[in-house]
Amino acid sequence: MTDTDTVTVKLHVHGKPDVRDLGKSIITPQTVTLIYQPDSPGPVNGIYPVRAEVTGPARSAHTGQRWPVPDMTEFFDRDHSQHWPHWLIDFGAEHRPKYT
Repeated sequence: MTDTDTVTVKLHVHGKPDVRDLGKSIITPQTVTLIYQPDSPGPVNGIYPVRAEVTGPARSAHTGQRWPVPDMTEFFDRDHSQHWPHWLIDFGAEHRPKYT
């Protein structure tokens, strides 16, 4: 996949559920970047997110541990779609760019 065959949509978000980074940290989403690939397998319009990046402030997932982490990004890939939170799948569908 090259930059010429992808469409990137970057959105600022508020109020979306937290995501976990391999159980080590919890990220509160502030920015979601969706990378779509035309003609990839998907349910609608022939364009489907192949990658998502959720960025925001993070905190430890372990109770009682505090460590400052300004922002972290959790990456979601089409090859491991079982790890995508349901809200992110719906968000990707809502913001699917028009492709002809």
